[in-house]
Amino acid sequence: MAYNGYRLKINNNIFENIDIARGSWSISTAPRLCESYVDAVGISHDIFYPTPRTIINFSIREHIQAEHERLAGYFTQRQNVEVEYFDEETNGYKTGTFRVQDIQWSHINAGGAFVEYSATAVTLEEY
Repeated sequence: MAYNGYRLKINNNIFENIDIARGSWSISTAPRLCESYVDAVGISHDIFYPTPRTIINFSIREHIQAEHERLAGYFTQRQNVEVEYFDEETNGYKTGTFRVQDIQWSHINAGGAFVEYSATAVTLEEY
């Protein structure tokens, strides 16, 4: 399946590419460290096991209060979130059930008539 103009759908809603901070998008399916130890002669050993779990990291671009309700609305559900994402390795879309790690919203400016939000990191981790 070819690229359809979006990188991410959350609960069947397209998360617009323009809302992803430039240069912040990454997908990882690296194996996870299971055990690490040093043997009797001082040699370090790391045991990894492959995982089909995908981790998606990106930042929401800087935005103003008028946009915040829409952007924050994608993340009201934090567990069992259905995600469709574009996988560059297979040049197609994959789907999975993810959890949203804690999001920390911060302000650039909260003076005057509205709030300006800084770029906000988001991590989606597949179950």
